[in-house]
Amino acid sequence: MTFMKRPLRAEIPFASLPDLLDCPAPPLTLWVEYRDEKSLELLKRLPTYGLGVVGSRVPQARSRALMETVFRALARTSLVIVSGLARGIDAEAHELALDFKLPTIGILAHGLDIHYPAETSELRERILNSGGLVVTEYAPQVNALRHQFIQRNRLIAGFSRAVWVVQAGRTSGALNTAIWAREAERTVYVTPSFPGDPSMAGNEFLLKESFASMLFSAESFGSSWIEHYAELYRSSNKPHRKQRTSATNGDSLFND
Repeated sequence: MTFMKRPLRAEIPFASLPDLLDCPAPPLTLWVEYRDEKSLELLKRLPTYGLGVVGSRVPQARSRALMETVFRALARTSLVIVSGLARGIDAEAHELALDFKLPTIGILAHGLDIHYPAETSELRERILNSGGLVVTEYAPQVNALRHQFIQRNRLIAGFSRAVWVVQAGRTSGALNTAIWAREAERTVYVTPSFPGDPSMAGNEFLLKESFASMLFSAESFGSSWIEHYAELYRSSNKPHRKQRTSATNGDSLFND
């Protein structure tokens, strides 16, 4: 029987990550869990290539379907998917990143010794095994407390160049992430919805308040990665296979 070694850990001064210092209320320290030293290089790609993906803990089937379509179109990019390793949209974002060979970072609202929710523990391991990272501002034994999830959201926003709110009710924590993103001068994208749909009331609110741009496909991200709009357009409009496909990453945003 083969046993997986325990993940490596590092305590990194946040001041050593100069590109992330415009994160709202930056923490003093970042605790990072990883499998290989090369994985730490992902932090240097933020926020330029960071895409935050957040939303409901109970996503609709159509939200999951849209996410798969968008992630398939992004599969040839060097974007880094950033989310919170929670159930629902967060977990789906990490899963799709793994499916389409996009690097992904899970940001916790508690210490690295804590596994919450327990149902994402196996996903956490797969993120690490794929070369991704699990990070937190909290010391390893700090438990999950309600207010820490709000604080965690600012790191999702700060680590990203753009944040996509996939599906959010009116009281969803994803709206808090959108507020942090605007404070950090990040672009916010929102899936449009049919008026009056309570499961998308948060999306409707963000759009009504001119807080975000509508996202219909991966092509919509062209306003954040404008130099690659043509490639996004081609990826969004080419015929899709029924099965998910894999891709490899490169140093530039899009590979040849």
